[in-house]
Amino acid sequence: MGLLVVLSGARGIAENLIENSSFEAGTGHGWGGSFGTWPSRLKWTSYLDRATAAHGKYSLCIPATRWEYRGAVVTRKNRFSIETKYLQLKSGDEYTLSLYMKATKPLMVRLAVMGHPDEAKSSADVAAARQLINTDTRWKRYHFTATLNPSPEGLYYVKIYYESDDVEPVSVWVDAVQLEEGGLTDYAPRRPVEVGFVCDKPGNIFFEEEPASVTLRFWSSKPDVTTSFSYVIENLTGNTLAKSGAKMELLGEASDASFILPKPKRGVYRVLVSTDGDDRPAEFIYSVIPRPRHLNERYEAGLLGTDTHGLPENMELLKRAGYTWVISKFWGRWGRVEPEKGKFRFDDAEVNAAVAGKMNVLIHIIWPEWNGPNWAIANTPHPEVGKGRRREWDPARKKRFLKDVSDFTYAVVKHYRGRVKYYELGNEQYFNFYPEQFAEVAAAMYRAAKRADPDCICVVNTDYRIYTPLAGDDKKDRPSFFPIQLKTSGPDVIDVVGAHFYTSERCWHVPWGGHLRKIGKRGWNTETGGTGAHFYRTLPTLASLRGGKDYWKREHLPVVLEQTDRYQKNLLLTLAPGGMEKYFHYFTRFTNCSPSQPTRRAGNGKENVEFDGSLRPGGVAQSLAAHFLQGCTYDAPLGIDERIEGYVLKSGAGSRGFFWTTGDRVLILTLPDTGGPAQFFDIMTNPVAPKVIGGKRQLRLTPVTTFFESPLSCEAVRAWFKHAEAVDTGKRQNAGFAGNFEYE
Repeated sequence: MGLLVVLSGARGIAENLIENSSFEAGTGHGWGGSFGTWPSRLKWTSYLDRATAAHGKYSLCIPATRWEYRGAVVTRKNRFSIETKYLQLKSGDEYTLSLYMKATKPLMVRLAVMGHPDEAKSSADVAAARQLINTDTRWKRYHFTATLNPSPEGLYYVKIYYESDDVEPVSVWVDAVQLEEGGLTDYAPRRPVEVGFVCDKPGNIFFEEEPASVTLRFWSSKPDVTTSFSYVIENLTGNTLAKSGAKMELLGEASDASFILPKPKRGVYRVLVSTDGDDRPAEFIYSVIPRPRHLNERYEAGLLGTDTHGLPENMELLKRAGYTWVISKFWGRWGRVEPEKGKFRFDDAEVNAAVAGKMNVLIHIIWPEWNGPNWAIANTPHPEVGKGRRREWDPARKKRFLKDVSDFTYAVVKHYRGRVKYYELGNEQYFNFYPEQFAEVAAAMYRAAKRADPDCICVVNTDYRIYTPLAGDDKKDRPSFFPIQLKTSGPDVIDVVGAHFYTSERCWHVPWGGHLRKIGKRGWNTETGGTGAHFYRTLPTLASLRGGKDYWKREHLPVVLEQTDRYQKNLLLTLAPGGMEKYFHYFTRFTNCSPSQPTRRAGNGKENVEFDGSLRPGGVAQSLAAHFLQGCTYDAPLGIDERIEGYVLKSGAGSRGFFWTTGDRVLILTLPDTGGPAQFFDIMTNPVAPKVIGGKRQLRLTPVTTFFESPLSCEAVRAWFKHAEAVDTGKRQNAGFAGNFEYE
């Protein structure tokens, strides 16, 4: 047993409201990092320190992360912030928060009990009670007692955070955290026996050909006891795959046991495990995918990319999930890299981490009008933030801006030459430039990039909207942007066309793909994503408490299923009618979710991962679709029936493709007697066998994607499907296909 220092005046034992409060039972109890990258949520298990503890065998050792804001003045700080999930407490009552802490040197650390804001969509939390404490280099117990300020539905969580201008590396140890009603008592865990998970796979991602097991870590307040535990394993739709219980002999206070996870199919799963009588199970989310074909090498032909931070652990997880590309809106942000003319601050550490992680890097050279640099933005057509576009552009200011943006582009590309090959030029500049104006800007940047590195590839960003009668005719005040941009600059200053297809409506993808084919240019979807719903069952939110007992199944699960479908369709439409080669999700930064906000309340939490780094269902669906279609090239629409939307892609000598019903129809597709696709697959690319009824093969089609593969050529498989007969069942199924991510 470790050193235990108890403040004088502590009395008896009261109920501790915090799960796994001494960090003895692994993970799965709602502890995690707050918004931001401090500390890395992907390293949480590595923070469990067995070398020192105030209680039990483990403590939590948190490294303060050096954080840097690069504006006109560089701000550097050391930070960390951890928190629990929401707890339901009694507003207006007295509570005491206590914990043991020590640090590598004396520090001031903030403790708080945070309440929920009045508005469900607000992201600003409210401090219900807080205290600033001075830590020592030895274990000591700290506490404060306060009456909690009101919070909706009595929702509160515990937060421990540190921030200092002192950027010397420092670590803080936390142990034996207790939140209790009334005054201070001796520390005790919430339950006599607790259980949680320890997983050594980044992102809890298992490959389908490898054993899937995690460690169940038990902790008992008394040695040598026998406990009962139970578990439930659920799939994407909430159906139970396995449910059982067992007894565990705990030899000593801590015991580990290997737990074999079922891997019946590709997909995403949830495990809930609890000891006898505990109504708060530990929760673990994992996914099963094929092993990426290029796990240990850089692969430029890969389909899937994402916006992320350049941390080694991020690269390891993303490679495992099947990503081969990373982009960042920070590494080439003008106001960050060159806040003063000619003075550069490059992000070498992050870029080097991405390169070392076998990722292809796309550096985005951008200048958000709200993030300068002001000395350059002042020479744009309309330098006032948020004021839109202006036709008039003073010739002298225009000349200065074109020179400055060329100089900056040249400096960035020259600096990263040999490490980075790909650059995206501009970011949605149609908001503050007319197409003729941005054509000149992009052309100047292109020529500067080629001077710095003739072998670099430039992705020129533009507006995806090609107006057609189907999508809305050209507007006099805003005609299709890219055709005018291309006509002004010419095609020779564009290697790849980049656009941000947040929309999943085919009326925009089809004309875009047609335009790319017409001009003979490659296209990439370099930014798209939505605020994804989390997959947890056990994390309380204001909506879940107000929604009642059946909230998760009635309200939350349909949103999860709708977003899974939408994330995948956005990728599929990008690669097929959209005619694009790459898809970059915005974003996988591992920052915009936390135990208290597993889905960010105010939106813009576009993570496709959970707060612990595990993939959300939409991320799993995208990964599997990209794996299925890797190496394919788009051919044509499938053309079965107006009630079915489908596309076929060339795959070697054969073909692959996908389809779904339009609207909310459920159809029965009777297949021709001979030939055709060898196999069909569900949304997670698991095999689906047609039913044989009356000697005929029949496939049930819904608004959710069905994939297929065939040894036939694209032309032959399209001809084969022409002989299939679709019959409306009269039933309706809502896939939740909402069309786009634009307003999330």
